[in-house]
Amino acid sequence: MAKKANLAAEFDDWRRECGVCAVAREEGRLARFMLGSLVGPHDLNESAASALLANLVTYTRGEFVGGVTSKAHGVATGKPWRHLTDADESRVRKAWADAIADSLPNTSERGACGMCGRSRALGDWYDAPHTLTWPDGSRVAFCASCAGTWDRLGGPTFIDDLRRVGVEAATGSPVSLGDSAPDNFRLFAESKAADPAGLEEPWSWSEGLTAFIEKVWTWQPDCAPADRHDEFVQRRRDAYAAMAAQARETEARQDALAW
Repeated sequence: MAKKANLAAEFDDWRRECGVCAVAREEGRLARFMLGSLVGPHDLNESAASALLANLVTYTRGEFVGGVTSKAHGVATGKPWRHLTDADESRVRKAWADAIADSLPNTSERGACGMCGRSRALGDWYDAPHTLTWPDGSRVAFCASCAGTWDRLGGPTFIDDLRRVGVEAATGSPVSLGDSAPDNFRLFAESKAADPAGLEEPWSWSEGLTAFIEKVWTWQPDCAPADRHDEFVQRRRDAYAAMAAQARETEARQDALAW
């Protein structure tokens, strides 16, 4: 630790790097350190911080070079980051604000996701087909997660096909080719619970829907969320054990009735 403290006062003429930055680089936290020095405390990992700093070239129109403006390059200021102009700092904070916005759930002007019902979600929102609307006929949006499933399955527009997409989005298990979604399965915007205000949790508006999803996960535990995988592996074991017990009971009853 004493060696690092001494390094902090030194300057590496070959790499044009002070001891503080050199230590941060050696410890694999230079990007996090640089970003923290510019915007304050943050919880980005090194990779994310590095990616954000790389994107600053776009935000600063190419004037932000390796953390130093082209006009101030090579000019010592006596204080960390004082070579940045006010305009530079504004651009850095704009990049930071955009990055934070991308990492927080947001809403859609069209209301909750018309497929899963969540009111807030990460990422962009996408217009749903005109065949799916709110009860008042207004347009519906899909959250990024549901839109990804919809797009991967070809972006269908017919409501029956949209329900097939919904089954896969809800359970992680695709509907077999040629089959339809269960008769009672509905997307949020067409359900009895339809409300643009949406829900805190996706796919949570009906006990019957929850039971259907959990039944799929019981027989296909790998489709369940990672934090519930073990739960449904055990449920499947219990279900097989119950089936085996019932089979033995049926066999015993038949044997008792035999002549």
